Amino acid sequence: ETEDDFKPIIYFELENYQYESEFKLDTPKRGKYITVLLLSALSDDSIDIDLTAFFGCLHPPNQSLLSSLYPPSNSTSTNNNQPKFLRIGEQFQLLSTESRSTFIKKSFDQMSKSERIEAGYAHFLRAIVYSTLSGGSHLALDDYSQTLLYSGKTCLPALKNRSLSKLVVKDIQGAKNDVEAGMKVDKDDMELWYMMGNCLEEEGRLEEAEEALGKAIEGKKGEGKYWNNRGWVRQRRGNHRGAVEDFEKFLEMEGRKEKWEKWGVPVLMNKIRSEEALEEWSEVLRDVERVEKMIKEQGEVYVELMTKKGNALSKMGRSEEAAECLKGILINQPLSEEKSEEVSQLLKEANQ
Repeated sequence: ETEDDFKPIIYFELENYQYESEFKLDTPKRGKYITVLLLSALSDDSIDIDLTAFFGCLHPPNQSLLSSLYPPSNSTSTNNNQPKFLRIGEQFQLLSTESRSTFIKKSFDQMSKSERIEAGYAHFLRAIVYSTLSGGSHLALDDYSQTLLYSGKTCLPALKNRSLSKLVVKDIQGAKNDVEAGMKVDKDDMELWYMMGNCLEEEGRLEEAEEALGKAIEGKKGEGKYWNNRGWVRQRRGNHRGAVEDFEKFLEMEGRKEKWEKWGVPVLMNKIRSEEALEEWSEVLRDVERVEKMIKEQGEVYVELMTKKGNALSKMGRSEEAAECLKGILINQPLSEEKSEEVSQLLKEANQ
């Protein structure tokens, strides 16, 4: 949302992808990839992250080939203190579009198998960066496809991530196709059943989605997100008891993790909605108090939370506390006309 938020997101996303073994890469090279990506991503406001500098470190891009395409009239001095791959990248950027295409095609033809895998990994990392940016999903899709071109159609990390990007742009069938392709690569990867469940949920095929998420849970019980998503599907199907159990399981598994509030608040809000449907008002109140500790006393989430608190207190016969809570919302919070009417009606009921 801001530049200060952006940098740690990029670092987090890149540093938490541990795919060198799957790409069969030499680990030391990964530092170069990340360095170039960070320089590209953080030094320019544009979403267009230039990958051309990678040609210098992915494979020796044949300085002679580059020089033969590089217009002599445009030759400029380079900073010899820069890493070689950055200097070559700067030169590459000055080529005409036609010369770039020629260079890329010739250099691709000259790549060994291992060099093509490395090129695929470069596209893979840039796709991760794109996927963190607003509007970057289509660009990420292109890079994941390039990864599969360079590294092979059975590259499971690229299939998984491309499926997620397709889901973002609402290409549900395409996302499912990539998940199914992944299952042919590794039928025991339970993450793929989780992803299939999400695709089916997007299609509104809730029964099948719940079944797929159940398979993910059975196969790998350590992933809290599997329980959360099945809870959401169960809630949509009207199985509020099952939803409450799944949401609580997620909270139990994830609650000790650092900064877990990012997911804890929305999961608790969903859990509260199912508890309201079950008319379990003491549980509603307990979970409301859990959320209160995590959020600021302002904003739509806080207003919604306090409305639920006032309603629960009223249903439990604690009318004075309910009225005080609801009055506080009306006096201290900016409300839409619809929300103001809702809170006023609850206050009227609490005072009866």
